[in-house]
Amino acid sequence: MVTVSGVEQRKNAKQEVFPVLIITGDLEIRTSKTSGKPYAAVRKMSIPCAFSAEIAQQMVGKQLKGEIQRLDCDPYDYANPDTGEVVKLTHTYQYCPNPSNLAEVITGEPVLS
Repeated sequence: MVTVSGVEQRKNAKQEVFPVLIITGDLEIRTSKTSGKPYAAVRKMSIPCAFSAEIAQQMVGKQLKGEIQRLDCDPYDYANPDTGEVVKLTHTYQYCPNPSNLAEVITGEPVLS
């Protein structure tokens, strides 16, 4: 399950403002690559909406079937908004309404239907 955790305003190439839903995945326990210690994390991403910001705000707290999957992609620079640190990433996240299934495990690709 994923949860709609917020709403933000974004601008497209024409500088038009539109709302996006911020969705958050389930709690995950990961292991630090540097210390080897476990830590808690959640996957988070945004999805554009086809409705107003007012309606989008009403969706906060709703849960949706599916999961947020990590996908490999071409390298790109990402600036951490809190620290300003720029890091090179080689992954992105994608919402998949149908959680992992055997076809995804075999092909290594998300199966969206």
